Amino acid sequence: TLDEGNSSETSDTETIPTVMDVDEEMNNQGNGNNRQKTSRLRGTDRLLKLAGKESLYLWLGVVVLLIRLPFSLSIPHFVSTTIGSLIDEDYDGAKRNVLLLFLSGTVDAILDFWVLFLFGYAKENIVKGVRIDTFAAMMRQEQAFFDKTNTGELISRLSSDCGEMAGDLTWFFRFSVEAVVRITGIATYMIVR
Repeated sequence: TLDEGNSSETSDTETIPTVMDVDEEMNNQGNGNNRQKTSRLRGTDRLLKLAGKESLYLWLGVVVLLIRLPFSLSIPHFVSTTIGSLIDEDYDGAKRNVLLLFLSGTVDAILDFWVLFLFGYAKENIVKGVRIDTFAAMMRQEQAFFDKTNTGELISRLSSDCGEMAGDLTWFFRFSVEAVVRITGIATYMIVR
């Protein structure tokens, strides 16, 4: 029948996965209705595979971030010791702490530039790669696919969906590392101090 012909024709046609399809695939594991959440490590591994050659810039960004964070965390300490020195009328100690505050803030700002640059560079190159791959997948589709699919949906996949995936990837690394280091650093400072 005509319906059987259409179903076999559509089963031969490659479909373009959306972000929701990828999320669903990542959350499904096993056969049938047996659904389990995948581990964070497996998800991280999949994100790194998506990054491909740009993972070098992600790891460089993580290294620079790890170097920057102690300077960032030291700024409130130097503000506190400067105020304490001024209260105790220790002006030499206050000058020393202001100088250390200035140096820490300067190093923090310079390294923060490089963190943003490296993560931003990786993000833009990942977006470019994902868009090229998505566009290539669209071009492999048969004419019937374009008859069924709205133009706006295809444009949305190329513009916003690809950008969201790459943005999630780069900021996932930055904020995960930063959160762990900040919590550990502040807890250690509070215990030692």
